Order: sequence, then C-alpha cells, then structure tokens
Amino acid sequence: MFEYIEKVLHSNIECSDYEKSEGLPLYIAGAFDLFNLRIGNNKMLIAVPHADINLATLRKQQRRIEALTGMHCVLYLNNLTYYARDKMIEEGIPFVWENRQLYIPFLGMVLSSASRSELPYCAKISFLTQKLLFTAIYQQWDKVNVTTAAEKLGVSKMSVSRCFDEIEAFGIQQLEVKGRTRLLSCGDKKVFWEEIQPILVDPVINSYALRQDLKGEHALSGISALSRYSMLADDPFPTYGFTKKDIGSINISRSALVPPGEIPGCIVQKVGYWIEFGDGTKMDPLSAALSISEEDKRDPRVEKAIEEMLEKYVW
Repeated sequence: MFEYIEKVLHSNIECSDYEKSEGLPLYIAGAFDLFNLRIGNNKMLIAVPHADINLATLRKQQRRIEALTGMHCVLYLNNLTYYARDKMIEEGIPFVWENRQLYIPFLGMVLSSASRSELPYCAKISFLTQKLLFTAIYQQWDKVNVTTAAEKLGVSKMSVSRCFDEIEAFGIQQLEVKGRTRLLSCGDKKVFWEEIQPILVDPVINSYALRQDLKGEHALSGISALSRYSMLADDPFPTYGFTKKDIGSINISRSALVPPGEIPGCIVQKVGYWIEFGDGTKMDPLSAALSISEEDKRDPRVEKAIEEMLEKYVW
C-alpha cells in the first residue's frame, strides 16, 4: 500500500500494524486502518479511511487520533479534491494522496508527482450551482443525473455538467460518481445544508436604497422575506429582490438613491439567481437566510426567525 511513499522519498520505510487500535473509540477504530510508520528516525501513524470522508470529519478525526495516541497522524487518501487538499495544506494537516502528493509538514516534506485534475478550483460556489443544490434540497432529489437536473432547472446539460464539476471538486458527499455517471441525492436535508454551508455565497450582488417605494407588486427578499416566513417584524421599508435580467426596469440612478443616513422608501437587491418557491412572492428560504447581513444575524430575534423559517418551510 505504501509503495508510493517509498517511491517519492527514494528511501525505504518501515511499516507495521498499530497494535492499540482496540483501545480507541469505535468511531475511530471502525473508520480507519491504522499503521505504525517509520521514515528514518521519525515515527508516526498512518490512518487509512475505510471509505471517503468529508473534509470536516477528516479534520476532526485526524486531530482526535493524534490526541488519543500522542503520535503524529498522517492521513492516507485514495480520493481527494483539490479544494480539500488546499485546505489541508493551509491548516497543516499531514496527508498522503496516493500517486499524487505527499504532505508531511512536521518533517518538512511537500512532494508531488501528478498534474492538476481538470476539475475546477474555486473557493466558493457559483450562483447556478447554488441554485441547483437548493433545488435538490427543496425537491428531495434522489439519484438525479445531469440530464434530469438540466430539465428541472430549465438550463442546458453543459451548464449543469459544470455545476456537477464544481460539486465534485468540493467533495460534496451527496454526489455519487460511478465512472462517467454522476448522480446527486439530497438525503437528510439538514445534514446536506450543514455540509455545504462553507462554500455557499450571499445571493445578493448589490443593494440600492431608493428614495421612494416601488409601485406595484414585487417579490420580497432579505429581512422582508424573512418576516413573511416568520413572526419577525419587517423593517419600516420593504426589501425587494430582482435578478440581473429584471433589475434594468428599475431606476437606480444616483438621483433615485437616498442620501446616507436617511431612511429609504425601499431597498432593492440585485440577486444572482432566483428560485420559485411557494406562492412566488418572496425569495426562497435558504437564499433568504444567506441574504441577511452578519450584523442583522447578531440580533437574537433574527437568528430565531431564521431557525423558525428553515424548520417550518425546509426541513
């Protein structure tokens, strides 16, 4: 199994089974094969997971193994996304990516033997991919392929294929990859939501505070949408959401904007995507939760309203 380590280090290594695995918690002993590894005079543990594990779990379990054994623990991984790899290097988590890369910072070793995959690298997800993931949650997708997903979203298969590329690159566990076939399932909605949290983006591109409220009926977003989904009181002025395509119909010239410090007639938000939800009069709940500013989220009433909204309309 460890021929790759010998190959990239150009030296012999000594490896043996870790004999104290039975004394470890079941969630560790049952998830990893552990081995003693000696490189020169340096001893460490190699942890080989039985199955693919998401980054958050790998991070916690690697640290837990080190704490329980008192030894450096190097993860030995067959499958790894470039996003996960870069985060592990950033956080100093030792790993061996079989036939690709070896990163053992406590020995000062960073060696690579493979070129970068064609999967994209991105720190955050695109608007269309976020829309796809949220739609998967709302519709409780089960083994949905690229063709079916494209039909559900009303976009091209090529666009959805790029979305699946992003999802695969981020290592989202709900994407099943079998050869050239990729299937997306939602599973537990709340678990899915929590897993994708780190890569999600605020759907709001820009906000404009206008002197006058808009005439007619318009879809609500931000705090106004949240107030309709919960018992939270709305701001004294409404907040509306418009896609990039539709916002051109609104006058957002300098003369239409309210001076800083004054109460606006309304807030207009330009958003990167729109998901039809419920009666269509307001932004979907998951996007609405992300559109709330960090300052507003510090208000316990807002935090409670978000939890109430998600519990009632999503989970």
